[in-house]
Amino acid sequence: MLRPIRKGEYHVLPELAEHVFRQLPGALYTTFLLSALMVRVLWDLFPAGILLSWLTAVYAVSLLRLILYHWHRLRPDSRFTPELWLYLYSSGAVLAGVTWGMAPLLFYSGTSPQTNVFIAFVLGGLISGASSSMAPLKTTMRVFTALLCLPIATLFILHGDSLHLAMGLMLLIYGVAYLVISANTAQMIVDSLTLRHENLLEIEERKNAETQLRLIQKDLEKTVAERTVELRTANEELSREIDERLQAESRLRVSEERYRSLVESSSDWIWEVDRDGRYTYSSPSILAMLGYTQQEVLGRMFYDFMPLDDAERTKAIFNSSKSSGKSFERLVSSCLHKDGTERIMETNGEPVFDDSGTLAGYRGIDRDITLRVKHEDEKRKVEHLKSLGLLAGGIAHDFNNLLMAVFGNIELARMEIDAGSGAGRALANSLAAIEQARKLTGQLLTFSRGGSPILEATSVRDLIFDSCRFALSGTDVRCEYDIPDDLWMADIDPNQIWRVLNNILTNARESMPGGGTLWVKAENVTVDETYSPALAPGDFVKVSVRDQGVGVSKTDIPQVFDPYFSTKIRSSQKGTGIGLAVCHSIIEKHGGYITLESELGQGTTVTFFLQALGAEHPPTTRTGDEPEMGPAGHSISCSSI
Repeated sequence: MLRPIRKGEYHVLPELAEHVFRQLPGALYTTFLLSALMVRVLWDLFPAGILLSWLTAVYAVSLLRLILYHWHRLRPDSRFTPELWLYLYSSGAVLAGVTWGMAPLLFYSGTSPQTNVFIAFVLGGLISGASSSMAPLKTTMRVFTALLCLPIATLFILHGDSLHLAMGLMLLIYGVAYLVISANTAQMIVDSLTLRHENLLEIEERKNAETQLRLIQKDLEKTVAERTVELRTANEELSREIDERLQAESRLRVSEERYRSLVESSSDWIWEVDRDGRYTYSSPSILAMLGYTQQEVLGRMFYDFMPLDDAERTKAIFNSSKSSGKSFERLVSSCLHKDGTERIMETNGEPVFDDSGTLAGYRGIDRDITLRVKHEDEKRKVEHLKSLGLLAGGIAHDFNNLLMAVFGNIELARMEIDAGSGAGRALANSLAAIEQARKLTGQLLTFSRGGSPILEATSVRDLIFDSCRFALSGTDVRCEYDIPDDLWMADIDPNQIWRVLNNILTNARESMPGGGTLWVKAENVTVDETYSPALAPGDFVKVSVRDQGVGVSKTDIPQVFDPYFSTKIRSSQKGTGIGLAVCHSIIEKHGGYITLESELGQGTTVTFFLQALGAEHPPTTRTGDEPEMGPAGHSISCSSI
């Protein structure tokens, strides 16, 4: 229950004992007041016997702790060691935690959330106060926090509804947060006391050194007189050695400066860690790579900057390498940027040994390969869709030939049968089904080959307005536009791009069966070779469609452009799974790029890029039939009902 500090710092135990006992009266008086106030608030809700019994237990424990405080103040130099005083303090704290932890078990109300929130508020205040007064006793603080936090959090979670579940989780989060704050406070207290102790020792050592120096000075004056002759003889040799040493130091400074310049100017992150994995050096490139300064990195563990899964994996690899004293190469892991985004890093590390041959830590280099991995993933995705396109095209072509044969035979059969008979109607239904199948194979062929676009200079702005008006007419979907007046013209096939927009808008509309808002945004962008491997550098028109629908799970996003993949119910009217595949094929044939971002319950954003003609081709936009526009060329709102 003790262990308030790390091994090797037990010389500050007396000061720590004094620190925690000095803060005990305030905590106890607060306990007296809070427990009495809590009983008064709950007096009309619970039996008086239970309330008074609990209050008696709280007061009894608090009085025992108060007696312990006065005993410590009156007999500070008794035969009790600091460890024993801290043990008694911790025992009292645990007893207090038990009595307070019984409160939610005794007074939890299934019908009065206000009562439960009041109890949680009181317990939270006690934990907050304990995070300061018990900070040096880490284990005691953890036990105390667990005794107060876990019972009521468990009751909240077991209650079942979303409100109590949220309150239970929040209590657990607050408990963990206060434990972290307490640990930091404990470290600051220990560091302060240790520094004070070291300063006192240093002052004592300095006094002893000054005394010794005076004695040495007297002996030195006598020795100087005796050895003047020897020093004259050795002076020339010493001067020569000094010159050689100065030259060596000069060369060393030049070498160190060259090494420092290489390290600090490198775009890769160069680092050193001790044998526990704690950073002892970091090059300045960490700021550009992960957003942290050198000072923010030093002293932290290497896995502090990783997601949980990668942290566990890399810790296991590091420990394995450490036990064998081997290096590690091309270790790929994810690191969290200061802004919360993920960076993919490639790590190489070499072991560093001290003079005795013992492993002292590792020195290595981290390289940001996020862009490279992203480009490789996008390249694989493009190749995968091309393969699917070839397969879909072959199947669609053969299937279409079979459909034509079936279609011809049914037409011949209809010529021999009365159109009004049951068989005639069945054949007519079969022809309708075959026509739907032909349209589907046509979509597959479009996905496979994309169709040969008939390019012409087209106003993307007008095309967006026409598509939105057509796709959303007669629905409860409200559309808001963010489209500048000077949006570039694009060299596209307007019929095919209209089809792309119609497919995207139809998906967005069907994801909001109860109506909602669509945001359509278009802008002029200029991309370079670092933007995406799927786009050649140049001018593009970027179009984004964002909805308020149900969204797509992260596991399904990589498959949304695959043919016949759909998260909707399959039918002849929707959910065939070919629409986005066709969109991808058309955009690719136009030299563009299409992406989809989504979260479940947060809606979906589909973005595609079209090659633009640039600013040298002024836009030609119709007037009189577009939505009402704001002062910057952006629509205020447009309801398509």
